[in-house]
Amino acid sequence: MSRAKFLRAKRKQRRGMAVVVVLGLLAITLSLSYALLRTQGTASLIARNSSRQLDARLAAEAGLAAALRKMHEDGWAGVSSTLAANVDTNTSYAVAYTTGDASLATTDANYAEYPFRVTITSTGTATDPLQPSMQTIYRLQAVVQLVRRALRSSNPTGWSNYLTPTVYQWSSSDAHLNFPLRIEGPTTFLGRVRLATNYPGTTSTRDLYLKDLNTIRTSTGVDNRPLNSTVTLGTTSQTSDVTNSLSNSLGLSIATSTASTSAPLTRPGTVTTYQLYPGGTSYSIPSITTTYGSTPSNITLAADPVANPLGVYRSEGQVTLGNNVKITGVLLAGESSAEVRISGTGVAISGRNLPLLDGSTTNYQMPAIIAGDDLRVINSGNATIRGLTIVWDEFELAYGSYLQTLDFQGKLLTAKFLGRGRQEWDIDDTYWDLDKFLYQYQYQNPPEPSTVTSFPEWMRRRYGYNYTPQLLKLQANTDGAQYRWQDWTQSVYVKGTSDAGLRWNVVRITPLP
Repeated sequence: MSRAKFLRAKRKQRRGMAVVVVLGLLAITLSLSYALLRTQGTASLIARNSSRQLDARLAAEAGLAAALRKMHEDGWAGVSSTLAANVDTNTSYAVAYTTGDASLATTDANYAEYPFRVTITSTGTATDPLQPSMQTIYRLQAVVQLVRRALRSSNPTGWSNYLTPTVYQWSSSDAHLNFPLRIEGPTTFLGRVRLATNYPGTTSTRDLYLKDLNTIRTSTGVDNRPLNSTVTLGTTSQTSDVTNSLSNSLGLSIATSTASTSAPLTRPGTVTTYQLYPGGTSYSIPSITTTYGSTPSNITLAADPVANPLGVYRSEGQVTLGNNVKITGVLLAGESSAEVRISGTGVAISGRNLPLLDGSTTNYQMPAIIAGDDLRVINSGNATIRGLTIVWDEFELAYGSYLQTLDFQGKLLTAKFLGRGRQEWDIDDTYWDLDKFLYQYQYQNPPEPSTVTSFPEWMRRRYGYNYTPQLLKLQANTDGAQYRWQDWTQSVYVKGTSDAGLRWNVVRITPLP
């Protein structure tokens, strides 16, 4: 091969290699450029995602702030309301309220605060402006606690006057008082008082018995009189023999009252729900008669922080409480035909202190019993009652056995008071009068060791009439509780007088997955 041909062949070979090198460099450049573009795209996507996450969180925080602000306003729509708003074109929030705090267990020391806590769930949403189908959601949850600043004022005019005496009978109906029943503390009877209507029938015999009870008090300091404090009587005509017995035989002070004989309160009627605070949950009041029938027994009813935080229970028509019925809270028989009877043993009805107001140590209670018609302790009923009891017609300790018991501590407001006698004491008037004569006859010579020095003691020895009223007693409460009337159409708690709305404390704020 000539030299010229050899050189031409070598030049062609070099030109081919250059093309390969150029193509290789171009491929590398394109690969690097694509990788760079992908990296930049990923970085941009990450940045947009991060921005959406931040926007969603800020939206959730904005929703939570708006929800808290609403709760502090007087016109808050309540736990059943929701909030939703756009923060800007691409972000928004939605808020829901729920009564309670799921973290509280029944064994928790703060479990009773469950109904006063509200859980707020705020959901923030951020949308990618370039890809509207891409959204980021962030959820925040806050638990807040109501600061109980005030109770709604629903007590009627003159409320303190009604609660001064242990028993306040507001109507002009006759009031019946038979020993060995005892009422401790001042009493008000706007109707005519009928004293010892079952026995004895002779006024002189009755007065001797009562006078000697007072003599025992002055000589020994032991007071077993049926009444032991000032008796306030209304303008209804009283019989002189009764007023003389009260003042002269029993040694009591008598006052007069011109108060109205109309009911001081409006009968509540049918009540099925109640509310703790404005905007709060409306709690259903369980019906005893629906659940347990008209003659319940062996049941214990009390407050449930989730379903019935105040322990309010209602009854309709006539309900007869049998053995071991225990209610702590409110027995609400508000209809005009609602009658409560107690016939069993071990029956205990007690008012419940309301949760304390902020910074206060005063215990407030709603009525333990509200009877739209009658409240009767019948047969051999054994009743323990603690708290305010309001009866729109007859409060009756029915005629029955001496074994019947009534242990009442609180206040009683009633239209009619019927304290009947004990059947074991109800012997013929002839025997009462005869025993009075025999007692007085043997008492002619007091120094004799066998002399019985009081007529009540004589009757105790002769017939077993224990004049110490241990089983039938009404007395004022000693627990310091302040009783209040509740308008069941309104909430129990309200905002403070100087507050724009309800106050809430934040318990905690946590993000949700």
